[in-house]
Amino acid sequence: MGKEKKVYVQIRSIDLGGYAATDKAELVLCVGPKHNFIPFAYDLRAGEKHHINHTWKFHFKHEEDSSFVVVLFKHHFLGDKEIGELEFLVKGFQPNTVVSDKFTLQSANEEARPADVEMDIHVDEDGAAPFHAPEGFMFDGAIKKHNHIYGVPEEKICN
Repeated sequence: MGKEKKVYVQIRSIDLGGYAATDKAELVLCVGPKHNFIPFAYDLRAGEKHHINHTWKFHFKHEEDSSFVVVLFKHHFLGDKEIGELEFLVKGFQPNTVVSDKFTLQSANEEARPADVEMDIHVDEDGAAPFHAPEGFMFDGAIKKHNHIYGVPEEKICN
């Protein structure tokens, strides 16, 4: 029986780009498999966007057809509105390493400067503890661009 294959993601900081939000505004970060990312939601206040202390973990079977998304929403009473998203292909990462970088989300509103996230990604196939692996890299094509968004776009911008 082989070891479980896992992806660990830790977002260290968010820059909201051209999106307006007070420090008390509620944000929702969803990081998980593309087909089922909502259960992986994490709520935070915009004032906490540089002090996120949460690790997402999910399993995959075959890196060739596995991916995960990072989707950032701004919470609204009548429904969350999307700020941006990005899809990562698991096969785009060097296995058993940690990639640390800043990524620009695909903006949900074409008029807004896109948000950025600083994050660590650990694709583990050897059973290592989260983020206990050497520094690695992403292959070309690790990020998949979309022509759609997952919800209603956030309209409050401050470009």
